Amino acid sequence: MLPQYKEKSQVHDNLGLLTYPVLMSADILLFHGTHIPVGEDQNIHIEFCNSIAQYFNRAYKCEVFQTVSQLLTTSPRVKSLADPSLKMSKSYGKASGVIGMLDTDDQIRKKVKKAVTDSFGPITVDQDERPGVYNLLLLLSAVSDTDFREVCRKYEYRNVVELKNDLSECLVGTVGPVRDRALELLGDIGYVEKVLSVGAEKASALLYVAGVVGIALFADMRVNQNSFVSENALLPGYVVTKYQQQSVAVTLNKEFSSLKDKAERHQWIIDQFTGLDLEVYAQNFTVDRPITGDKITGDNIYAIYRAPKVASTEAIVFSTTLTESQFAVPLMISLCHLISKQTIWAKDVIFLISEKEEYGIGAWLQSYHDVTTTPYITASPVLAHSGAIQAALHLDMPVYSFQRLRMYVEAINGQLPDIDLVVLVRQICRQERIELLLRNAPHDIGDFTGNLLGLHANMAWQAAGRVSFPSALYHPYNIHAVGVQTESVARRNKFSWQHIGRFTESVLRSVNNLEEQFHTAYYFYLMPCIERFVCLSVYMIPCGLLLASTAAKVLSLWFQCGTKSEVVGAKMFFSDIDVNTIDCVYPLIHAILFGLLNEIATSLLTQSNLLYVLLATQVAVISSVVFTGVREDWRLHQAFVLLLHVLTMVLLCMLNISLTIFYAIPTTLVFLLQVPTSKIGRTVQRVLLLAVNPIVLVVLYSYLYVFLHLPDQSQGSVLGPLLEHATSVIESKYTLGVWTWSAYCYLLLPVWALQWTLHLPDVSEVKEVVDEGEVSAGDKEGRTKEGVVEEKNKTE
Repeated sequence: MLPQYKEKSQVHDNLGLLTYPVLMSADILLFHGTHIPVGEDQNIHIEFCNSIAQYFNRAYKCEVFQTVSQLLTTSPRVKSLADPSLKMSKSYGKASGVIGMLDTDDQIRKKVKKAVTDSFGPITVDQDERPGVYNLLLLLSAVSDTDFREVCRKYEYRNVVELKNDLSECLVGTVGPVRDRALELLGDIGYVEKVLSVGAEKASALLYVAGVVGIALFADMRVNQNSFVSENALLPGYVVTKYQQQSVAVTLNKEFSSLKDKAERHQWIIDQFTGLDLEVYAQNFTVDRPITGDKITGDNIYAIYRAPKVASTEAIVFSTTLTESQFAVPLMISLCHLISKQTIWAKDVIFLISEKEEYGIGAWLQSYHDVTTTPYITASPVLAHSGAIQAALHLDMPVYSFQRLRMYVEAINGQLPDIDLVVLVRQICRQERIELLLRNAPHDIGDFTGNLLGLHANMAWQAAGRVSFPSALYHPYNIHAVGVQTESVARRNKFSWQHIGRFTESVLRSVNNLEEQFHTAYYFYLMPCIERFVCLSVYMIPCGLLLASTAAKVLSLWFQCGTKSEVVGAKMFFSDIDVNTIDCVYPLIHAILFGLLNEIATSLLTQSNLLYVLLATQVAVISSVVFTGVREDWRLHQAFVLLLHVLTMVLLCMLNISLTIFYAIPTTLVFLLQVPTSKIGRTVQRVLLLAVNPIVLVVLYSYLYVFLHLPDQSQGSVLGPLLEHATSVIESKYTLGVWTWSAYCYLLLPVWALQWTLHLPDVSEVKEVVDEGEVSAGDKEGRTKEGVVEEKNKTE
């Protein structure tokens, strides 16, 4: 804490005093200043600025900022006229000791006349004995731009009154032109508002470009950082793997593959777990799909290995799904052969084999935690419990001979697991020399282009918010989980049962070594590749710039709305802005009602009419704006819409950063465009606005995703999977708690509909209607006055 804050906070304790040195340093470093003309008391602030510059240069190993030097004038510190021991400053609360730039001539003369000096007689130059006189000499030297020694020679042995008179006239001549120009500008408030509006427009454009460029720089190695394990207990070096059950896995796989009947497979799994002295239970569940109308039934089989060291206070889940080509079940049972003979476990291990992928695991988690998250999923109760589940690993093993592993980290509603768990999987794969990739990343080369594509792919799935892998279902229960899938490459596979068994054992045992919950690492991050990540404090900066660009546009429109102001004590008040409450509230209610219409329409959806219902609601929103009426001031309406847009993005930013970025980049650009006066301009802008409709954006982003990450897939076949994705998102709202569709109905669509109502009317027509309305109102008022006068005459 700087000494100035300690001193001034006793009089004025506010945040401005505390943050002032940081803001001052930012101003200096932003423009790469080297010599700063400041007062003598600002020396410690210059040192603070140099400390920030040196820290930045060391952190990024490059000389971005130079050393800053203090540039002192001949009068390095001007003292107060009321108290020469203090600096001339408003912070000390003595207005009589401060010369204000808007002070009148009489006020200046009065303050100088009352300046504190002494009663020692004629003037002598002595800073210690006569600080008041010395301060006046310094002030006169600075204002008149005269050498201080010459001023001292001129006034030595003269009367103090003469010095004060000369200083007063000099100050009046210096301050007067500045004051007159300031009052002239304040009197022409229209000019001031125009300058502020133009400046806000420029700032809005610059902030938007800076935000988009900053987001793209997430892929740069100098912006993102290398991922690391913050919990030493999770380091793979603490685990010596013992898995040697490859032959057991092969034998179990032959037995399991020979069974074709579902009941036989279930009984075989139960017998295997029972033979290893594990507690084995079965659970049945039913899912009523709200859109397709299907009823799904299935069974979960789970076995609990009780840790010999503790009394079932914590647990780890190792899960997989039961399919025709699933090799994870034999691997899981072979791992049980090893774990059941060990005494090193401090946590229970729950082996979960589920049917119907996410529905089965969701039903089991719902029953395990004894909660009812949705009426669409019903399940029998869990007959045996373990402790609190700390982490989960879901293995999908479509092939047992594989070349690499794919890791899935995205969860419901854009949630992510603790990055320690992600890094743990990466470190174990590196230790086992297994290639590990993120989702659809074709490679992991780590260059800018590869990182940018990887960042886009991972953010796209996070923005969707839906269940993309069964591991995503654990996160709503505060269970950190990752999913891993084996991947085969023709004629290049070099890994098999032994390697995936060692990998699984290492992950489970590393989590077993953790004596407490995940809490010290990152929960909010973006991953351009498997080795690097972008933390919350970094990615919020460009997102904040995007939001600030819209806020600057709101200020610009607000300044354009004001027509005149009053100047009271150098303060401006916009007193002539006609804010019609009905004009703003009616379109808002209209937009929210259509969001509610979308929500209600989902109850009528089926797989066959999904496309028609979506199109019908969009057409209704687009066409119904003719009933919203003509606005008298479209600028005020646009400012209102942009303010709602900012608030919406702030809310989404705290919930799903990827969804915020994907939606904010195109919509902010279109929303910031000024409403044109030409017909062609309005037509182009309406087309752009239709292009950023939330539904259209989903379609465009889907085609972009296929083009960038799935080039082998036909572009024409995107619509079918897209409808399936939309069906899954809407259905997941009811079955799994995904709120993406609700965000569309109550946030994104209403704001877009409000913006659409702004662009439909002809601006020239609006002006004509307003002018006609003003003329009609004037005529009506005139006729009313004439009627009053006539009635008065009759009465007389």
